[in-house]
Amino acid sequence: MEQSVVSVDRIGSAVVVTPHGEIDAATTPALRDVLLAVLADRPTALVIDLSRVSFLDSVCLGALVGAAGRAALADCTFALANPTPIAARLLAITALDRALTVAPTITEALAGPASTR
Repeated sequence: MEQSVVSVDRIGSAVVVTPHGEIDAATTPALRDVLLAVLADRPTALVIDLSRVSFLDSVCLGALVGAAGRAALADCTFALANPTPIAARLLAITALDRALTVAPTITEALAGPASTR
């Protein structure tokens, strides 16, 4: 199994979280912890860059949906960006690509939902 790493970058008052590798039941708790810590700092926007994800499962999707809900409660814009083909396929199969904002780039995700739909 591939190791997962999560990087966090601040862009002004927004935060970009980039998970790397396989995000599954074993690695999602670390991602969830990062997302909760980031949201506790009350950014104006939270973007999850999926460009480095080689695999994700339903546990990861649940964490992303949970983070989106927490972001909404905190008045924080939430978006997914740069999904790999594997991630894009899973988002489409589960219809999360219609429930969540998904942008082709981080720049477009930070620009807001109007530019991504």
